[in-house]
Amino acid sequence: ASDEFGNPYLVQTDPVLELGDPDLTLVPQVLTLEADGTGSGSFVLTRSGDPVTVTISQAGAVLGTTDLFVSPADPDHLELDLEVDWAWLDAPVTVQVTAHDVYDNVVPDFSSPVLLASTQGSLNTADLTGFSGGVATGSLSWAGAVLADSVTALADSGEAGTSDGIDILDADCVSPPTAVLTLAGQEEAVSCRVGGVATVTASFSGSTATAGLSAYHLEDGQGSSQRLSVANTVLSTPDEGGRTVGLVVMDNDACGAETSGIWWTGDADGEPVGPVALSTTHSQRTAGSATNGATTVEVGATTCSGDVASGATLLVRADLGTLGGLTATGAGLEVVLDSLGEASLTWSVETESHAGTASLEAGTGDGTSWGESTVTVAGDSARPTVVDAIPSGNTSELLEELVVVFSEPMTGSSLSSSTVTLEGPLGAVELAAFDLDEAGTTLTVDLDSQLDTSLGEWNLTVTSSARDEAGNNRLDGEWSGASSDHVRMFGEVGIEEIEITSCLADTEVFTPDGDDGVGEEKDSVSVQVTATGIPTWWELEVRDDAGGAVYTTREPSSASEVTMGWHGRGDDGFVVEEGSYTLAFSAFDAYDNQSLSCDAELILAQHYGNPR
Repeated sequence: ASDEFGNPYLVQTDPVLELGDPDLTLVPQVLTLEADGTGSGSFVLTRSGDPVTVTISQAGAVLGTTDLFVSPADPDHLELDLEVDWAWLDAPVTVQVTAHDVYDNVVPDFSSPVLLASTQGSLNTADLTGFSGGVATGSLSWAGAVLADSVTALADSGEAGTSDGIDILDADCVSPPTAVLTLAGQEEAVSCRVGGVATVTASFSGSTATAGLSAYHLEDGQGSSQRLSVANTVLSTPDEGGRTVGLVVMDNDACGAETSGIWWTGDADGEPVGPVALSTTHSQRTAGSATNGATTVEVGATTCSGDVASGATLLVRADLGTLGGLTATGAGLEVVLDSLGEASLTWSVETESHAGTASLEAGTGDGTSWGESTVTVAGDSARPTVVDAIPSGNTSELLEELVVVFSEPMTGSSLSSSTVTLEGPLGAVELAAFDLDEAGTTLTVDLDSQLDTSLGEWNLTVTSSARDEAGNNRLDGEWSGASSDHVRMFGEVGIEEIEITSCLADTEVFTPDGDDGVGEEKDSVSVQVTATGIPTWWELEVRDDAGGAVYTTREPSSASEVTMGWHGRGDDGFVVEEGSYTLAFSAFDAYDNQSLSCDAELILAQHYGNPR
């Protein structure tokens, strides 16, 4: 030790130094200096790391630090973490196994194979390998339902471990239990926060089982789950909003049943908390109809204490159609409730061309209230399109079948040799069979004999006589809005080698709620797309986070740049669910060669939604 001038610490007022590491594992934690200002000793650190910083202090004042490399000791035991504390018999369960030394440090170079079994012998035993950084994960399955099982791990090198308990339940028992959950005596409960905390009593006492009830699993809707042997408990939360509380009951034969309820929480400030009441004057409307396309929607809401939400506001949106009687705020269409906590608005599909079940939602931006009403929309006039055809463009492969993908389900009888034809260098090609998949969107055409595409140019034509599933709307093969043939070229046809060089979106987040704002509040996204040449077609395919296509459109091209947009709707005309989406832009040349896509990643957001 030295004084402030760098001299040996000979005149000592306090020769005792304190030593410590961040996890306080250093032993001993003091060092007494000799008369010459130096000191030495033997110390033990039980927390590994690179580095582990040791701090040297005197009377609480830090004098200095030193960094040490501390390696873990030899492997001593295994830690098992199951992703869940219960599962259905046919559902895989993920387990993570971590190798530790005697001090609970992770041993990163552990590589011994591990045998996974269970204490009750019901687990299908499995070998776990592939440790990296001392950690490996595996998927488990059980041969039969079992209560209070635990997974065991035994390494070839001798280390072992046991997981917490897990219940594996059978959902297909002959006499399953009945799950009943009430929250404050209701299936849907509303609680006011008091002192910043809301509470509710969850009861399962109405649950029954022929074989006798064994236990319960309760998921509080906030990421926590607990196994209970009593039929009630009190839940608490500091948060406002809506959440789903889930219950699983299990009997003594490991048979299970589940149910759920909704718990709303908020402050007693006069704003809506809980379910929003919505009703429409019509259960069915007709798209595109000026006389039967509109309906009136009645709205009602209450506070957390059950009083009418007089003068409060709600945001309203629909996944199809337009809304009237609302105020545009730039951050959502808003309705103001009257002194009775009620309001009315109009909902119209007069300008729509798609049919289906349309949904209207109302709620608060903080998620403390929500409600939904639906209307069946008839009168579909949207024409189907071809969103993909295989093959396409330059190819020399040998073919035995062709594939055509449509934007919506088709009528199988409208897809035959009279509406689907193939012409090649030697004339018409006989098509052997037509198979429309169960979804009605993918047509596989079997060829009468193997086709050598290297012989020249081939043209696959789907005529405008192909119709959608209802049989009302004919194919729009040219993306023009009118019925037209779709022609797809392939074979030894050439390549123009057009590439997309950029696709720049004007926002990374947008909110298609019927109230077009700025930035993240925009109802649609616009993307500036640039290519190395002038394509014949531009194509946009929108994919969800699982990679599935939800929307495809094409535009004819006359320049090497274009601005294309997405309004947040799918091929069915309805606004898609909130989440992450990829906008994939590509270019087609005159020979139907498709370029690699330029992808723009976006988030479609909404201010409120179903708590389930």
